Amino acid sequence: MAIPVIGSNELNEKMLQADKAINTIKDRIDLIQSDIVKKMVVIRNEQQYTNELSYEIADLIMSSQYNAERSKIIFSGISGMDGEYEKYGTTIHPKFLRTPRNLFNVITSSGPLFRGNVSVYINDVISTEAKHILMHDHCTGKGIYFEELNEDTVNMYIEIDRSNLLGDTHVNVIEVNPYLAGSFDIETIQIKEMYSPDLVVLNANDLQRIGRSRIILDKKYELFSIAFTFKLRFKNNIDKYPFGIQSLQFLNAEFKNDSYIIAPVTKKENIEFIGTGVIIRSVAGIEDSTMIKKDITIYFDYDNGILKNEIELSEDDIIYPISRNVKTVYAHIPITTSLFTIEFNQVKTRL
Repeated sequence: MAIPVIGSNELNEKMLQADKAINTIKDRIDLIQSDIVKKMVVIRNEQQYTNELSYEIADLIMSSQYNAERSKIIFSGISGMDGEYEKYGTTIHPKFLRTPRNLFNVITSSGPLFRGNVSVYINDVISTEAKHILMHDHCTGKGIYFEELNEDTVNMYIEIDRSNLLGDTHVNVIEVNPYLAGSFDIETIQIKEMYSPDLVVLNANDLQRIGRSRIILDKKYELFSIAFTFKLRFKNNIDKYPFGIQSLQFLNAEFKNDSYIIAPVTKKENIEFIGTGVIIRSVAGIEDSTMIKKDITIYFDYDNGILKNEIELSEDDIIYPISRNVKTVYAHIPITTSLFTIEFNQVKTRL
């Protein structure tokens, strides 16, 4: 039986294929090694930041003046409250009617695929690493973007390639997931739409100490570019400002109009009366309002999804005392945007 002889062209082709495979393996090893180094930097900064944050919280608790009449609901800490709403990190927001469309990631049956028709600049320098923040968490090849900087301000600019449009670019939700939750503020957000020369400056009055959050915009924007200014709050033990975002997603979502949450309001003593004043912290800022204006209602009882026996709210000098001995009442709170907290100004108790 004759032994097959490989010609020189075929041999060269196989050698080129082997060389390409070796380079691919080498690139993957380099990527894994780089990823491990970055993860160690992230972990080191997370440990330092967590320690510093615990001292800040302790100082805040010790120095704060406790107001027994106020009752604050922090939505990042809620669990299992009834209603029609979505919760993401530190925010709650209206319920999605369907799964939102992701601007830069196509969700397929085999997993998300990154479109890639976009450039990301950090402080006016194009960054391949920062582009990874736009990739879905389950995208193959997603890397880590995390830096230790000398300055406490970061300008991020994201621009879509107009010559390579891969579908509709309308967005109305920004989903952000930082590595060090609460370590930076968003000072400004500026948007340019695809076919408009105007620069839209969004309200970022209260986007402070940003954690894992969804920011609902005032309308759908046909996105061409978006610019963020971040103010970094934390300096580590080598006098650097750590900055990293695990994920920054842009969504096109439809919401349920009558979204709401049922939130229990509990005091240690029996409640004597409830005033109308509320302070709402949302992505639009801090608003001092009333339950009447916000269509918030309070009830004595909540059972099997049904609110019963609405409580009449006290206002100004008109007091409506609660005759029953009750320490917990239930608030029906309509949700029209992303909410961080709501504070009831006057939940007066009696012994």
